[in-house]
Amino acid sequence: PNGLSETAIAAIAATLAQGRLTRLADSLLGETGQAVNIRADLARLAERIPVHLILGHRDRILDWRESLDVSPRIAIHHLPRAGHMPQWEALGDVAAVLTRIIGPR
Repeated sequence: PNGLSETAIAAIAATLAQGRLTRLADSLLGETGQAVNIRADLARLAERIPVHLILGHRDRILDWRESLDVSPRIAIHHLPRAGHMPQWEALGDVAAVLTRIIGPR
């Protein structure tokens, strides 16, 4: 929706064709689903620095509802109309969140 250029689309397609994402996914998945759980790591990190999650509700890879049990110290930003790549699909919303977190530059 944000008009990726033909060059960007070609670069993404070339990366996907290399199969690296498939190998990465295979290393992260177990027999019953995702084998990697970073909730405890995020909770420890949130004890030291602010942690924010930006979640797209239309993500078909990671279910946003799995974030409901993260540490209460973690700020969660929900983007109902975005999928797995909210920085592309909801650029304005992501930029607004980041601007609020780090301030204008």
